[in-house]
Amino acid sequence: MSAALDDQVRVYWMTGCTSCLRTKEFLARRRVPFLSRNVLVDDGAYAELERFGLRQVPIVTRGEAWANGQVLRDVADLVGIDLGAPQILPVAELRRRQDAILAGAARFIAQLPEATLATQLPDRPRSHADLAYHIVNIVDAFLEHEAGIPLTYEAYFRLPPAPTAPPC
Repeated sequence: MSAALDDQVRVYWMTGCTSCLRTKEFLARRRVPFLSRNVLVDDGAYAELERFGLRQVPIVTRGEAWANGQVLRDVADLVGIDLGAPQILPVAELRRRQDAILAGAARFIAQLPEATLATQLPDRPRSHADLAYHIVNIVDAFLEHEAGIPLTYEAYFRLPPAPTAPPC
């Protein structure tokens, strides 16, 4: 791999990942050119991430450095964007937004016929039920982090517990 090619910004992502979309939009809005690598259809994309010991998305790389695409400040630092001083939302506003997201998700999920919950999403190895669980699980993972439980890649991919048989 040539040094010029190696210095190119690459975004590793997958279909249906809202964090991935947000990362790509962040770079596009700031006119940062990048090579887009969908790990679900590009066999070599995950292999490229292995040099960093990663199997998650979104990831942004440049040369031998990488940033988790969920942390836009780290992405900005990697590609040379000055975001200025961080602006942290007050807890009450974060709670309001979280409640709105969960309420909206509950409304949409309630509209899905139960028979479709096991249906796989288009171009994504995840069912409607798994996506519904994932939305709530993201909140749980961040709350666990705030309680001192380390936030890991695996925390984002927990699956709902298997249903148990009703008591006799």
